[in-house]
Amino acid sequence: MNVNEIDQIKQFMTGGKAEFTIESLASGTHFTYRLRKIQGGSGYFVSVLNGPDNTADYAYVGILTADFKLVITRASKPGSKSFGAFDWFVNQLTNPTKLHMVQFHHTGKCARCGRKLTTPESVEAGFGPECIKML
Repeated sequence: MNVNEIDQIKQFMTGGKAEFTIESLASGTHFTYRLRKIQGGSGYFVSVLNGPDNTADYAYVGILTADFKLVITRASKPGSKSFGAFDWFVNQLTNPTKLHMVQFHHTGKCARCGRKLTTPESVEAGFGPECIKML
């Protein structure tokens, strides 16, 4: 991944209502995450999809800071594979040595408002036409 792609991923992740999947190209293992902006704060709650209902079966992972550090809280499970994968990924966003080993996929929803993306330009950007103007 080049710097522009990394910047786009960071922008998408911090949109406020981002949902995305990180896939290992080596093993095919993937995890789907949801990031929600903390009201009145500068961080993001991180959750991982862990069940069949892709709208409700999310489990808490931790807090992502504005400078892309994953913070362990009392409710975090740092020994889980999904926690380790997310921690590794955000570390790669600030020091990309092995980022070529993963694929980043957004879920087709605007990272800012959460609405379904329908135009090719919006799908590529990860933001709807009104939300991208707010960036």
